[in-house]
Amino acid sequence: AQGITFALSNYLYLYIWKFTPTALQVFPFLLFASVIGASLLVGPAQRRWGKAGTVIRMAPLGMVFWAGPLLLRWQGLWAEDGSTGAIAGMFACTVLSNTFTVTGTMTLWSMVADVVEASEEQTGRRSEGTLSAGAFLASKCAGGLGVFITGLLLSFAGLEANTPPDQVLPEVTYRLSLAYVASIAVLALLTAAIVRRFPIDRAAHAARLARLDQVAKADPDAAGLHP
Repeated sequence: AQGITFALSNYLYLYIWKFTPTALQVFPFLLFASVIGASLLVGPAQRRWGKAGTVIRMAPLGMVFWAGPLLLRWQGLWAEDGSTGAIAGMFACTVLSNTFTVTGTMTLWSMVADVVEASEEQTGRRSEGTLSAGAFLASKCAGGLGVFITGLLLSFAGLEANTPPDQVLPEVTYRLSLAYVASIAVLALLTAAIVRRFPIDRAAHAARLARLDQVAKADPDAAGLHP
């Protein structure tokens, strides 16, 4: 979902929300504020729900606050495009959406670290580099796929190249909005469904660390860990 959003963001800001130059200047500060909010939220969320539970909740929440304004606009329940009310409402929803989304993303990356110990227990080797590289490669592939899907969405909506924002027909923006919302909704729910199967919780991770610590004390050279 992030790959599609990153690739499509400028189209949403200019063609749908019709950001003013001032809005474009203010927007990065809102994103920064949401990252600060995520850093404050991620710890309490993980303590309450665990890592998998946090992602399961944050992914759909982030999607709802990001897609909600687009659906309300489609239904005619949002302020006029480019108006102060529309942009202010979109800003508020963006802060909430990005806070939840970044919280989920931070948690996902921290889950990779938990897999390191699980892999070490099974194989006798620590593979931080391999696992981190694999996760990073997956994120890059997702970004590339997001660009490809964005091209399909723009073609489906009928948005012609080099069309000024004020000349785009409303039905084009509605098709683009709905296709985009459908795409990120499916991906957010798919993410939550996959993460639900993550087998490592806090108790299992703590027990695994204790076992590895005992092995390390009994075998300082780790000779017994290697097959």
